[in-house]
Amino acid sequence: MGEALETLGEAVSCSWKMSYDYMLFKPLSDAPMETWPAQDPEPIGTLEDVRTLLEGPCPEREWASFRSSWFGSCPEDRHASVQVTPSDDGLVRWIKVSRVMPDELRALCGLLQVVALDGQKGILIRPETPS
Repeated sequence: MGEALETLGEAVSCSWKMSYDYMLFKPLSDAPMETWPAQDPEPIGTLEDVRTLLEGPCPEREWASFRSSWFGSCPEDRHASVQVTPSDDGLVRWIKVSRVMPDELRALCGLLQVVALDGQKGILIRPETPS
């Protein structure tokens, strides 16, 4: 029981450091997001390309599909997850990432060459954004 409470305490103490959902996408420019035109971002890649890239840091990532979306999680961190949904043209422009720590998020952004939108805080996170 004590071990379970300690684990719960660790989860609660670090939960303030993470947002629950981020949207990852190719930035339209280096300018502030408020100046961007309303348009879809460039593709990140095909579904297969994106899944392969996401498996790099977690080769044992488990995938499940529902309709046109794919959901992935790593066995060592069942809380963090990704959702990949290709557009009608088969290309992925948006990736939803949930429950990841800031350092993991920035590493993922660097790997995919994307930025992350923290919808709860209304901020754009780039791979080089400090914690």
